[in-house]
Amino acid sequence: MFCGYLNEWRLGMYSLEDTTSARLSLEKTFKPAPKIFFGVVKLAITVWVIEVIIHVLVTRKKPQCFFYFLTNWQLTTVLAYFLFSLLTHTCLPVTGTGGEPNIYARITWTLYVISLNLSFVILLLYWFLEFNPIFGPPTYIRVMTHGGVFLFTLLDGMIINRIPIRLKQFIWYWSYCFVYLVWNVIHGYSPLGNPEKSDGDPDSDDDAIYTILSWKNRPKTAAVVSVLVLFVATPLLFHILWLVSKLFKPRYSEQRVKLDDDEEAGEA
Repeated sequence: MFCGYLNEWRLGMYSLEDTTSARLSLEKTFKPAPKIFFGVVKLAITVWVIEVIIHVLVTRKKPQCFFYFLTNWQLTTVLAYFLFSLLTHTCLPVTGTGGEPNIYARITWTLYVISLNLSFVILLLYWFLEFNPIFGPPTYIRVMTHGGVFLFTLLDGMIINRIPIRLKQFIWYWSYCFVYLVWNVIHGYSPLGNPEKSDGDPDSDDDAIYTILSWKNRPKTAAVVSVLVLFVATPLLFHILWLVSKLFKPRYSEQRVKLDDDEEAGEA
């Protein structure tokens, strides 16, 4: 089992070969059939994500502060993924030189892995650390931004497209999280404040983007939480989603499918 895990790490970041030497079919993965039906599904989800982003912008006290929040970084990344997923499904080529994934396939693949893992972490962080029922039941937009877009990404990338997750792609996701953490620290020590909660009192916690990461007032707690999220929760949850993705068989090339059928016939 451990050797199999090491073999997974040896695969290239966008390797079409898996540990059994099966070869992924780019056309079947990024342009699954029935093409028209899945195209309509992808378009509907893309429009829904755009609606969620517009809703967030319209209801914000200061929409110019949209990118303060990790949740909105997530929405932007998820929208980028669905736009590329829709375009690669309908019109953009996905095969490059030597049958390897081209730049469009690689961008879509990368955005999928980041979007899936980021939205999963945000779902867990919000409902277990940030959500407080004393402020009332969750609203439509809270549910959509902290769980809804995760289910959309799971449906499109893992169930419809069957895009495999390569362990080396963790580097992209971890780097994304690290960049946001750097921004969160910069914001925490800046006078920008939280436009959604700030009462103008510099000694209160409402200047922080997230209460649990109050760098000015509780830097030790913020540091501990950041380290745990970045070095424990992030890799752990990535591996959980990687294992879940193993439940959905990738779409292999015709040659591999025929070989599997011949092996099964031989065993029979």
